[in-house]
Amino acid sequence: MIRPKVVVLTTSDDFMAALRTGTVSTNVYLRRLQNHCLDMGWLPVPILPKKKLPKIKHKEARAITWDEHCRILAREGRHALWASPTTWLRKTKCLP
Repeated sequence: MIRPKVVVLTTSDDFMAALRTGTVSTNVYLRRLQNHCLDMGWLPVPILPKKKLPKIKHKEARAITWDEHCRILAREGRHALWASPTTWLRKTKCLP
């Protein structure tokens, strides 16, 4: 676990273990933390050189389908829409 460690005493093995078990957010946060500590002079050298940091791999993003959209609107009901929900739902063919 990396959290209780003092920044100067953190090793590259600690960093890599946290990166392996973490998510994309962990990767981004640890990069930012290391860069901030270097900029502030709290670290004399990087814990992990930039080339050794794993690449950030985001999942493929997608939009919701029309069926998913209609199901959300049907589930949320009148609270999800700000103007004339029934008319709008009929125009978009989400309601009969």
